[in-house]
Amino acid sequence: AKSAESTVLEHMASQIDAAKIKFDRMTAMVTAPTSYVKRGNEYTADIFIAASSEQAQIDVYLGSFTSAVEKDEFGVFKEIESADIPLNNPQKVDVAGGMGKIKEIASSTRQFQGVISLPDPIKPGMFKFYPFEFGYETFEVGEAVVSPTAMNVLYIGVDNPVKISVPGYTSDKVNASGCGIQKVKGEEYVARPSAPGIDKINVTVNTGDGTKSHSAEFRVRRIPDPYPYCGTSKGGTMRIGEFKQVNSITAQNPDFVFDINYSVSGFEMVYAPARGGNVVSDVSNTKNFSSLMDDIKKKAKPGDTIVFPRISVKMPDGTTRQLSLSFKLIG
Repeated sequence: AKSAESTVLEHMASQIDAAKIKFDRMTAMVTAPTSYVKRGNEYTADIFIAASSEQAQIDVYLGSFTSAVEKDEFGVFKEIESADIPLNNPQKVDVAGGMGKIKEIASSTRQFQGVISLPDPIKPGMFKFYPFEFGYETFEVGEAVVSPTAMNVLYIGVDNPVKISVPGYTSDKVNASGCGIQKVKGEEYVARPSAPGIDKINVTVNTGDGTKSHSAEFRVRRIPDPYPYCGTSKGGTMRIGEFKQVNSITAQNPDFVFDINYSVSGFEMVYAPARGGNVVSDVSNTKNFSSLMDDIKKKAKPGDTIVFPRISVKMPDGTTRQLSLSFKLIG
């Protein structure tokens, strides 16, 4: 009986030892919120002994946390015991010397979530998971900033891309307002001003000791008028063969910095025969030719003049512009 009791106790003791991680390496570690510090700001770091184990059969996974990942009242991740990895789309990371290794070309802003997995030596098929998260944000070293001060122009009705950065501070410390500006990501913003004139974009940075502000002045303008087109002609002359194939009036502005879809909402066409005869006109309330305009196309001849005295174009800024177009038909 005593032998059986000793055997049970020895087995229990071995199971207790099996559940422990045997650390075989200890290293001094230093961690800091950042290694890039503005002169005059406070630098902080934590210095401690880190223990690792080359014998422990750990796996490291990256992904996004499931609802199984929780923090305690101190904001520390809780240990998870489960047969399933508590990540969405888990991706395995290389492990060397008992430590997971991540290596990539830094680009923009990156946030990582993941877990360290350790097999439960007592419960086959079960694992203990230790969640973690971290990230980084890149910045350009020695990048030249060129600002065309005579061309600080924003346009109404379009997304004006604006890049805002404050050297020495990450983008999460920077806020901007004015000109209908909205943050897209990182240092990228879009401005959507609503009224022509002079406006400002105001930038505020949280320095840790307070805030600093800066403003940049912009001229706000309406989008320039586009060019009306009948086929490929925007006035002057047009070949009779092309004119007979055209079914609508369009508006474009290939010279403008933004690619905009202009909407023709209606137009008037006047037909003046070169060899006398009645001048004929008609109105369309869409971009397409009316049936009478189609009849004019059929009987039109070289030397005749086509005039579009009123072309209504709806603009992205909510206005409607009145344009005109005329050309002489050639063979």
